[in-house]
Amino acid sequence: MVGSTSTPRVAFVEFANSEQRMLQRYREFLEQVERAADPVAGVVVEPQPHWVAADSSDLHLWRLCGLNQREVGRSARTFSSIDKARRNAEAIVAAGDHLTVHLVHDGMSHLWYISLFGSPALVGVGRYPREDRAQHAAATAKRLIAAAVVQAGSKRLPLAATGPLSLGPASAHRFPSSNSGDSRPENGMPAPADLGTGTRE
Repeated sequence: MVGSTSTPRVAFVEFANSEQRMLQRYREFLEQVERAADPVAGVVVEPQPHWVAADSSDLHLWRLCGLNQREVGRSARTFSSIDKARRNAEAIVAAGDHLTVHLVHDGMSHLWYISLFGSPALVGVGRYPREDRAQHAAATAKRLIAAAVVQAGSKRLPLAATGPLSLGPASAHRFPSSNSGDSRPENGMPAPADLGTGTRE
């Protein structure tokens, strides 16, 4: 049932400008995941992840929300428009078994991201003291994204907003799942996201 809190969904957020603290914190967390994902010196990793550099004009992102609207992950990049963010989300939702889970460690805690054909697509929203916890969170996200409903609207974050991001309109559109194997999704890959300040138990 569309609108049910038991249905995983993809929601969209638009920031008012690049100076908003939530967007800055998202990008800071993304940089931390990217640094943690860099190959160790002397170790060859194939394929190496291709992270998309953020642009100050990219003020849109998408979020994966699971049961009871709980945020599970965010796009691994920001976008210049909601339409581009939506096309990217649709490609990720349709990717099915082509999505790959990656666990990384930044020296203090475990993090995770999910890639499509070597390009980071979805990033977790927390830090984990144990690898098995991060693995479970990533596996849950991969399962949820395959069944997610992509919302039709977006939530514009006002300049004064400082609290947690919230979902947009309840109207949603379900996109079918496919395993096309197309290594060039229409809008390329996403960029990481996280308000990420807490450590998961």
